[in-house]
Amino acid sequence: MTAVASQLPPPGGDIEGPFQIADYVQLACMGRRSVQVVLRRRGRPVGRVQIFEGQLWSARDHMGAGEPAFGRLMFLRNVSTAVSSLEEDDLEERSLYADWQHVLLEAARRHDEATASASGVRPRVTVPRPQATSERTAPRGVFGAPSAVPAPALELVAPPPPPAEPPPAEPPPALSARPPAPPVTQSFEEAYEAGVEALLDRRFGDAHRAFSRAERARPGDRSVQANLRRLSAMGYGEGGDGA
Repeated sequence: MTAVASQLPPPGGDIEGPFQIADYVQLACMGRRSVQVVLRRRGRPVGRVQIFEGQLWSARDHMGAGEPAFGRLMFLRNVSTAVSSLEEDDLEERSLYADWQHVLLEAARRHDEATASASGVRPRVTVPRPQATSERTAPRGVFGAPSAVPAPALELVAPPPPPAEPPPAEPPPALSARPPAPPVTQSFEEAYEAGVEALLDRRFGDAHRAFSRAERARPGDRSVQANLRRLSAMGYGEGGDGA
């Protein structure tokens, strides 16, 4: 799970933040939440995505609906995102049916292909080189098949005698006491899930602490580091006022 986290509103709430539409989609689907993400440019809405009970429900912009619209919205630039809770009465006609991970990956793939096509980049085709023939290769026949070459006679050699068995090793001395068990630490998965739950509940200080534990359990994880940077930018964590 390419894997990111988001800040989601409480029931009836509406927030704006530095996260992208893919961030909101991932965490709303993982948390089985119902939200609507509205994208705005210069204050005017340019598209929206609805997620109902953890399922991608619809995507719509000025050109249409469905996965093509989701792909266009996912890579829009110079837009702000606003997220609000979604009630069943506010659902529009469903236009997204695939799993959210598939929709995200397909949108990224189509965007990469369109970018490569616009820049004139073509896939590089590697032509295999012919294998070099050795000077000791058997001579070729009329139709290219190897000519029959008699195999050299094998010289039978008696196998060497087996090595002498080493003397039995002395058993290690018995331990007088059992070593202390290592301290139980929270696993990466547990810490990451705790961070996700805290984000969904808008407990951003708890989220920063949980993701910090996940970073200690698995240093260098890109999703964890991205979430920590975003939470720090919001004022949580070391040097922030919200921790």
